[in-house]
Amino acid sequence: MNIVYTICGDGNGHAFRSSVIIDHLLHAGHTVAIITSGKAYAYLSQRYGSVIQVHGWSLTYRGNRIKKSTTIRKNLAKFKYFPKDLQAVRSLIKRVQPDVVISDFEPSGGVIAMMYDLPLISLDNQHVVSDTKISINRKDYPDYVLAKLYTDSVVPNRDYSLVTTFFYPPLKKSKIGKTWLCPPIIRPEVRRATPTNAGHILVYQTSDSYRDLMEILKQCDQRYIIYSGDRTVSGKNLHYRDFSPTQMVADLASAKAVITNGGFTLISESLSLGKPIFSIPIKLQYEQILNARQIEALGLGQMSFDPTKPEIDAWVRRLPLYSREIAKITFDNTILFNKLDALLKLVA
Repeated sequence: MNIVYTICGDGNGHAFRSSVIIDHLLHAGHTVAIITSGKAYAYLSQRYGSVIQVHGWSLTYRGNRIKKSTTIRKNLAKFKYFPKDLQAVRSLIKRVQPDVVISDFEPSGGVIAMMYDLPLISLDNQHVVSDTKISINRKDYPDYVLAKLYTDSVVPNRDYSLVTTFFYPPLKKSKIGKTWLCPPIIRPEVRRATPTNAGHILVYQTSDSYRDLMEILKQCDQRYIIYSGDRTVSGKNLHYRDFSPTQMVADLASAKAVITNGGFTLISESLSLGKPIFSIPIKLQYEQILNARQIEALGLGQMSFDPTKPEIDAWVRRLPLYSREIAKITFDNTILFNKLDALLKLVA
């Protein structure tokens, strides 16, 4: 089949996951053309030949919070690129003649499917918010409502959804037979890594202006290897690294635990290597908040919106308890691969 695969470009997680699925599709003999933006384009264009870049939406942060006004202003400014992006997409469609569209939380996938009357498969982790009966903390309800509205709007015309998740709430009745929950997709380089314990804690934060966390960590009696974070904070136990997929996998595999936001990909990869999580979700970003709350509810780690040194110290003392719960989780890429293969045959 000829497949157009549209991928959200905000951060690296979507690109990492999608690359594993694209490799599976190519190995199965399909042709895959990719539409993406931002960091995902930088990563995917180095791996594949048929990749075009559009001006996708992205989030802007201040500290550990989404900066709403700046996010809206910067994304609205991208509309001036719409005619150029549309021309590039039309040229791609004419060349590829796709049979199906797959979207990893990228709205152009839904637009292409509608314009050219193509079947649309949604493949992401975000639709756990809209397609399942999740338990919602009362304090989170306003963020949940906004997240659900946004999630439903990204690919509203999807025919089927594959949702990657490390927790399994029941599906809404209307989604049975249309949505399937699958274990997280783990990159081959992470699957091949041998978990060890070199004594450090890996730290990754989406925002590079989150100074408060670095100030707390330098007071803790632990060694931290930090990707992103406010580098103006220095300490003998703080070791900053520039981002490198290869080095980060090595540091992750040899870490004794991980401090991160609520991003799905790093949480999943960390859990697959048996690493307990301290999750500091981005405020106002409900999908991250949900992931963080599930980490705590399932006994896989701890969460906090505004962490303190006592909280982090207590989390470190409980690492053995978290590790025992993490060992119960299943990570198997073939579950999603098999379901995706079946859906492609169904829509062919």
